[in-house]
Amino acid sequence: MFLKKEKKPIPQSKRLVIIYRVCDSVEIINGEKRCFNISKTALIKKCLLSLEKNISAYNQPLHFYCIADNCSEELIEFLKEHFPQIDLQTYEKLGNAESFCKCVEIANSLDDNDQVFFLEDDYLFLHDDVLCKLNKNLNELSLESNTPIAIMPDDYPDRYTNNKIETECRITNTGHFLRIDKSTCTFATFAGNIKKFRKYLMVFKNYTRGSQKAIVQRNKLWKKIPLYQPIPAWTLHCQLKEIVPRYIDFEQLKTYFESPL
Repeated sequence: MFLKKEKKPIPQSKRLVIIYRVCDSVEIINGEKRCFNISKTALIKKCLLSLEKNISAYNQPLHFYCIADNCSEELIEFLKEHFPQIDLQTYEKLGNAESFCKCVEIANSLDDNDQVFFLEDDYLFLHDDVLCKLNKNLNELSLESNTPIAIMPDDYPDRYTNNKIETECRITNTGHFLRIDKSTCTFATFAGNIKKFRKYLMVFKNYTRGSQKAIVQRNKLWKKIPLYQPIPAWTLHCQLKEIVPRYIDFEQLKTYFESPL
């Protein structure tokens, strides 16, 4: 009875599962005007092209699920053309909360050691090797922390007050990582974490437009799982100008999105 309990080995996985959710019928969930003068469909296509480059650069096992909610035929055809390996599930009018919960259920069916990347449709990959870095650093930081961690690949300015942030900083061969305590619905971790703390994610079902209650509850997850972000960012949430980090050239972004495909 006094023997130490044997600790479970920290996951070291090469298999990455992307669970992507997309809807081009709603321009922006919070009702504000997006900072690029293009349609949601065009913006999603531009973001998908950056994902396509990342998948091409990732030479490890990968599975790509897509929850397509109330999407145009144009976008569905674009997905099939650019991602022939896609595991596509189409729905009508699930809504933001229900579509995210569908993603959680997929993750809940995976092997514990699978890396799972929840990805929203308006995220641009800033580099072509983000998936490679994500896989490497999920493994490395988990091993160093002696617990399976999570990574949100974005850098939100609202995490800083008066240019100060007081938190843990981890350094790997890839770069610097800051520990944070909140995320959007785009983040990566291990499927075992999703199974263990599923209840903290499924409260998102209670989310309604204009209410942040479920999102606040969901952030309880990050009291259970160490969450890190890279500095500088690997991805950009393409919604509002004020959440674009200062070190990213906004005019260059604007040109990219508003130029023809």
